[in-house]
Amino acid sequence: MKTSAIYLLAGITVFLAGQSSAQLYVGPGSSLYIKSGMPLFADSLVLTPDADLFVSGFTIQKSDAPVTGTGGSSVSKVYSINPPLPFSGTAGIRFNAGDLNGNTASMLQIAYDTSNGFITTTGSTVNLATGYVSYIFGNAVPLARITAVNEGVTLSIPPTGPATTAVIAWPNPVRETLYIRLPGSSGRDAVLQLVNGDGKILGVTPCSQELVQMNMGNLPAGIYFIRYSDTSGEQVIKINRL
Repeated sequence: MKTSAIYLLAGITVFLAGQSSAQLYVGPGSSLYIKSGMPLFADSLVLTPDADLFVSGFTIQKSDAPVTGTGGSSVSKVYSINPPLPFSGTAGIRFNAGDLNGNTASMLQIAYDTSNGFITTTGSTVNLATGYVSYIFGNAVPLARITAVNEGVTLSIPPTGPATTAVIAWPNPVRETLYIRLPGSSGRDAVLQLVNGDGKILGVTPCSQELVQMNMGNLPAGIYFIRYSDTSGEQVIKINRL
């Protein structure tokens, strides 16, 4: 199937009404190119990457239901990103008084989930005049959910997405860096291999950490496979290198 590309050279805004609806959807037959430094708007979420992004089969979904936690709950704007987006740059959420859900605007911090539970930041910036809270991610993290909450609150919603026994890889198609999330139970018997379309093993990667980064930029375009195996079985993921 021929892949069509949507090139984003300036900010794009997508609004859809509803309690829980897809604010942005890029189907598997299309690709979205987000240029470094250009903001992507999905409802009140603003993502400004500091490196070019290329995504396919991608959804940003908004929920008005706050995330509960210890010491409080989030604002009434929670965004789920599927698959998790490897993101570095500035992420922000616009809010008004009706979104605060008991939080104090001046104390807001961005809270994000990488599929392992929420982390509440401590270095977010709040612009009270415009109703905007933002945080700079200096290193790429796989954003699965993002919201805002008062400083010091620990959000406790269980992670969603694939079961912890599953392996996921993104972005797919990929140009440069492939991110692979391994099961939390991976041990010394686990093996992660990169295999080309002819079945040749190109490399073996240690499974010593849950998030693995694999450089695909030096490989020719084509079809590859990520093969993960441990004592419980094997999983193979087809990867399209553009």
